[in-house]
Amino acid sequence: MERGQVIHTIKAARKQGEIPNLSELDLSELDLSGVDLRGANLIQANLEKSNLRKASLIRATLVEANLNKVDLSRAYLHGARLDGANLSRIDLHGENLDTASLVGTNLNKANLRKAYLRWVKLNEASLFEADLSQANLRAATLKQANLSQAKLPKTNLSKADLSQANLHRANLAEANLSEANLNKADLSQANLRLANLAGSNLTGANLEGTRLGRANLRGANLSGINLSAVANLKKINLSEANLSQADLQELDLSEANLSHADLSEANLTGAKVNEAQLEYAKLDGATMPDGSKYTPKEAPPPTDGPTVRASGKHRATVSGLAASLARIKKHQQRK
Repeated sequence: MERGQVIHTIKAARKQGEIPNLSELDLSELDLSGVDLRGANLIQANLEKSNLRKASLIRATLVEANLNKVDLSRAYLHGARLDGANLSRIDLHGENLDTASLVGTNLNKANLRKAYLRWVKLNEASLFEADLSQANLRAATLKQANLSQAKLPKTNLSKADLSQANLHRANLAEANLSEANLNKADLSQANLRLANLAGSNLTGANLEGTRLGRANLRGANLSGINLSAVANLKKINLSEANLSQADLQELDLSEANLSHADLSEANLTGAKVNEAQLEYAKLDGATMPDGSKYTPKEAPPPTDGPTVRASGKHRATVSGLAASLARIKKHQQRK
């Protein structure tokens, strides 16, 4: 099929008020640059090595299409459906894919650096060794996605759903994961140094060998988590975090912020932590560093009534005032 035939097919369908149907067609190596493919049906189409530069693919359906080595630079992909498509090694640096659907898509080693991927569906997608540096994935869904060894430094993943995602050895240094769902995610050997995980959910996550140095976990849910296998917790912020039933054995928490953290029933055996750090923490049922169970401090016994004792300075002040008043009265009487 030639470029002119593709354009004719699209125009004819639209003239009849129909969706342009290009499904299962061999469109490989075609120059379709700038072509208006909005809403077109390209299911299982072969677009290998085709030129789609500046083409409009808004809300187009490219489910299971072969997009190997296709040129999508500056293409309009907002709301496009690319589920199950082959996009391995694709270069989408800085492109806008907001609200696109990429469920089960092959994006291995893809260049998505600084791309806009807000609200994108990437469930079960494969992004092995993909470069997502500084990309915007706010509120994206990546359930069970494979992000093993992916590059994600300074990436915005706030409010993203990464439950059961594979982030083994991923680079997430300085990434924004605030309020992200990382339930049962594999973060083993991942780099989360200086990452923002405030308010995130890490229940059931694998943190073996994870680097969390200077990470912000303020208000994060780490209930039942095993932090004893974490590689680096230096200067970590765990204030207001839920660490109930967490395993913190032998950890060096000497520089951690544990202000108002919930450590109820947590295991702190052998942990390096001082009394000042735990002053405002909730410790009900916790095992303390010395192996003993936490015992709350007894409140001072109540007194029968208020006891007022004037200090020496106070008594001297009262005495001096009385003497001054007596002198004034005596002076008035002489007059």
